[in-house]
Amino acid sequence: MIHMLTRGTGLLSIILSLEGIVSDPPVNVEPAENPIFTIYPNPVDAGIVNFNMQADIYLFDLNGRLLLSKAEANNIDVSHLANGLYIIRTSRGFTQRLIIISN
Repeated sequence: MIHMLTRGTGLLSIILSLEGIVSDPPVNVEPAENPIFTIYPNPVDAGIVNFNMQADIYLFDLNGRLLLSKAEANNIDVSHLANGLYIIRTSRGFTQRLIIISN
C-alpha cells in the first residue's frame, strides 16, 4: 500500500507499507551445507596431521610435485617430510597450506 502526503512546502512524501508483501520463510527448508576443511595441528613438528572430515588427500610441494596421496583419509603421516611449506588438496576441491617444522 502506498500513501502520499503533501506538506505546505509542496514537497511530496511517499510512505510504503510492506504489509502483505513480506512473508514468512518456507517451512522445512534445510540450511545450505557449507563445510570447511581444516587440518591440525598446523604447523606440525613431525608426525600425524589430522583432518576434520574424511577425504581423498593429495599433498604437494611448492613446485607442484605430488608427494603423497591417500584415499578417504582422516589423517596423514608427515614424519618423513622435510621442514617447509606444503599444499594439501582434497578431491572435493578444498585447499590448505601445511607448515612442517622441527625442533
